[in-house]
Amino acid sequence: MKTRSGTLIKGARAASPADRVEALRAAAVIGLLVAIATAVHVIEGLVMLPLGPFRLGLANAVVVAALYQLGAKYGIFISASRAVVGAAALGTLFSPVFPMNFGGALASAMVMAGVVLIGRRRIDPIAVSLVGAAAHNAVQLVYVSLVVGTADVFYLALPLGVWTAVSGVVVGIVSRVLIDRFPAAAARNRKA
Repeated sequence: MKTRSGTLIKGARAASPADRVEALRAAAVIGLLVAIATAVHVIEGLVMLPLGPFRLGLANAVVVAALYQLGAKYGIFISASRAVVGAAALGTLFSPVFPMNFGGALASAMVMAGVVLIGRRRIDPIAVSLVGAAAHNAVQLVYVSLVVGTADVFYLALPLGVWTAVSGVVVGIVSRVLIDRFPAAAARNRKA
């Protein structure tokens, strides 16, 4: 069946101009969040370079806010996109470090999304951030042990555990602020 706005497929309705504007607005918000998370990731990667593997992970604050306000698929998308674009910007996209960082970012986002969904958004962002930081570091330790071929790398578990607690709390606090200041239009369009 033909309409003014195009072809309808068996009962599907054509998108109205208002629907198109809202879809465009949502895409712009997602793009902006990916850009912000990537910029924070890159800046943090450069600033905290002397500390080696110990980074705060402030880009995850954007992911946590997106999980609460937009839903799981957007939070995971932002995390994965940030990891890829950030690695390209830092020159690590085709290095052995990339799978470790990407796997950590993806695992972290998926675990945090699960906690937010199971907790029906009642769980504090600090707890969500702590769980995400722990998942991220656990995946990285497992990856390094597989690459190196020894479990000796797990001696880093204690210092990473301490750092996980510190970074998880800091990122959780920043996430709370972002959730409170999240664009109202984006939150209206959230989808789980």
